[in-house]
Amino acid sequence: YIKMVSDVAAGNISSAEFNERLAAVKKTSFDDKRLEKAKQVFDDEILNVNQIIEVVKVFSFDDSKLDFAKWAYHDCIDRKNYYKLDDQFSFGSSKQALSDYIKKQPK
Repeated sequence: YIKMVSDVAAGNISSAEFNERLAAVKKTSFDDKRLEKAKQVFDDEILNVNQIIEVVKVFSFDDSKLDFAKWAYHDCIDRKNYYKLDDQFSFGSSKQALSDYIKKQPK
């Protein structure tokens, strides 16, 4: 039997489906192609911050991490926790760029 998880903060995608899509992103070579793939497989999904962090960890470079973090922001179910992404960036300038981006977004 299949155990159903009904957790509002889990977004609208099952753990199995999320992991399957994340695996597809991980199999892709090079950050630019991974970024393209991540946007493709998670398009139209509501993700939570922890899921977004898992996707961001797949990228090697801050530019790709930042690009995905900005892209995913609008469909994030728990935006108040977006500060948790800061730990994923190597450079303070990337953290600042994400912070500046968020401040410019409508509430």
